[in-house]
Amino acid sequence: MDNPDNLQLGGNRSKVSVLFSDIRGFTTISENLEPDTLIQGLNHYLEKMTNLVLDNSGMIDKFIGDAVMAIWGAPVAHEEDAKKAVASAVKMEIVLNEIRPRVLDLWNNKEGLDIRIGVGINTGIATLGNIGSAGKLDYTVIGDTVNLASRLEGLTKQYGAFTIISETTYEEVKDEFDCCLLDKVMVKGKVLPVGIYQVFCEKGRLPDVTRKMIEQFESGMNYYLDKEWEKAIVSFKKSLAVVDGHKASLLYIDRCGHYAENPPPDDWDGSFAWKTK
Repeated sequence: MDNPDNLQLGGNRSKVSVLFSDIRGFTTISENLEPDTLIQGLNHYLEKMTNLVLDNSGMIDKFIGDAVMAIWGAPVAHEEDAKKAVASAVKMEIVLNEIRPRVLDLWNNKEGLDIRIGVGINTGIATLGNIGSAGKLDYTVIGDTVNLASRLEGLTKQYGAFTIISETTYEEVKDEFDCCLLDKVMVKGKVLPVGIYQVFCEKGRLPDVTRKMIEQFESGMNYYLDKEWEKAIVSFKKSLAVVDGHKASLLYIDRCGHYAENPPPDDWDGSFAWKTK
């Protein structure tokens, strides 16, 4: 508003942290509710998530149906943008648990319906600016940094994680949040592996049971990266014994079993290629 001349087509490249969140199984939810009922619950959820992002100095870029895309670092960069993005994700899990009863009540507590979300965050250089036509401008960010954030949100389903962040984001927040290496992956559309991490909570707030699970899981990851499949399976089973149904451990038990029978090449770098979004 102070600089109306900036409202023009074009953009620039800048460092940003991008967050995507998505409601799990929203298509199924929408098919089981009347439109007015669906929108009431969805709007209550989006209102709470929007306020949370704004309270952490973020910008809501857009709603994509039930998905939220938020940005830190644009249009104005602040110190600790990555930290604020991850803090928002941690808070999202807390707020979701708080508002779940109200959302389900707005959805008439229909049997079989629940609200769960996943969050992906990536930090990097992106192109940002006013994109569109002379009649319709949309201030947004585009590029590989944005695409990876979206892919990480999708991977939360595969690993059973609420929030997954990239290695670039991890490097900026590792002293502030308890995180755990989940994998080195090549997501669909990328040829280079990226380290991905699960975020649990702010430092000093990790429950003992979660800490014990992480210790066993990290032990399994070390064996896995050293190609010691049987030892890795033992550790992953121990993490399952601590947290029953831990999805990432189950995933690695199956993967290690596969690699034990079908060893990866000698130059394997520990990465895994996901073919789906």
